[in-house]
Amino acid sequence: MSEYVSRTVEGQTGRFVESIWFARGRMAEPRELIAPTGSTVAALDVVEATLVTPEPYDRHAIGRCEVAVRNLIDEPNRPVSDIAAALGLSHGYLDRLFTDQVGLSPRTLARVLRVRRLLEDIDVHAMVGWADKATVLGWFDQAHLIRDFKRHTGVTPSQYVAAQRSAYDRDEAAVSAGFVPEVR
Repeated sequence: MSEYVSRTVEGQTGRFVESIWFARGRMAEPRELIAPTGSTVAALDVVEATLVTPEPYDRHAIGRCEVAVRNLIDEPNRPVSDIAAALGLSHGYLDRLFTDQVGLSPRTLARVLRVRRLLEDIDVHAMVGWADKATVLGWFDQAHLIRDFKRHTGVTPSQYVAAQRSAYDRDEAAVSAGFVPEVR
């Protein structure tokens, strides 16, 4: 690493390179490293070398995470602490293990899975009872559903329904769940 100098790269490329180096644990703090020349080729060589280096993995950890993922797919509302207890782990340890192996926390995956279920469950060409959907799918209230929905789709539920209605007929909308068409 001594042949590299700590520099800052702006824009998307900088965020991409920084996230790779930080995620790989090769930096103590989020800053990326590029060649002293600052050349794009040298920076891409560093990125490529990082990406082709196989990650060490723990089969036992992956097995535990697979069980946790299956549990979350089956029951996205199930508390992570219950899943951890079933695996003989503490909640904190499962959270760290899962995040390390999967790349996101179990709670984040559960939110994504709940939003996916919601998207599969709604008929955009009918009246949607968001409060009822929130209750059935395990959100505390409609406001929490809206917050998670927007976090994972980029739009509010009503914006999603409006975009789906304007872009697709009933049959097309049924197979386009999750896709937010651009409304002009």
